[in-house]
Amino acid sequence: PSEVLESELFGHVKGAFTGAWKEKKGLVEEAHEGTLFLDEIGDLSPHLQAKLLRLLQEGEYKPVGSVVTKKADLRFVAATNHDLKADIRSKLFREDLYYRLNVIHFELPPLRERREDIELLSRHFLAQYAAVNRKPVTEISPEALQMLLSYDFPGNVRELENIIERGVIFSRTHALTIADLQLEGKASGGPPPLEAASSELPFREAKERAIQHFHSRYIHRLLEQHGGNISRAAESAGIQRQYLHRLMKEAGIESTEYKLKEINS
Repeated sequence: PSEVLESELFGHVKGAFTGAWKEKKGLVEEAHEGTLFLDEIGDLSPHLQAKLLRLLQEGEYKPVGSVVTKKADLRFVAATNHDLKADIRSKLFREDLYYRLNVIHFELPPLRERREDIELLSRHFLAQYAAVNRKPVTEISPEALQMLLSYDFPGNVRELENIIERGVIFSRTHALTIADLQLEGKASGGPPPLEAASSELPFREAKERAIQHFHSRYIHRLLEQHGGNISRAAESAGIQRQYLHRLMKEAGIESTEYKLKEINS
């Protein structure tokens, strides 16, 4: 809910909303005289965009439910996978907030345009998820690495992370193999067919994999139909825009690839 996100950023006073049983400091207050990183800035509601703009311009904000204005002095770093200029034209993002944030701009190319990073990131995620899952997986086979290097990653770094995490979970040796990556059938950019080997898994695990497979295929087709426009895709599917965003993150899918397809077609 918007009030929960607002509370995370700006804090709240006791009784400000259901569940606010005590006063809480927000991230803005915690980051005073420091740096605050705001990820997915393009997903902020119009209400939160207005509050953030006031903070950026005046250095002032009010916690949720409070009548007291507080001061904050901090540096903002923001990131998004949205085309914010397109969102401005669609009235989804404030133009004044965009220019207030856009002091120093860095555009990170998609992973397919910097393939030299794929091996480095793959080994980073391998070490991370091997430790989390307590698996003795320490290597990526040459064949599996070559497959990763030749894949276009429409879901960008998140998709690579999900592929490596899944590979670690299903790996039975010290090295990730092509079979562990489950990338067969993805050369065309779509998700692979559901593996027949799912029938050999425990029921719950097979069910989870089937649901993930359905989400991935459905979202790919949905975004292709609507040229990567998340609002139109969510409306067409009859679900909330925020829920579609969450499903996309879980599946490692980003809308940018589909927007590029629409432009180039």
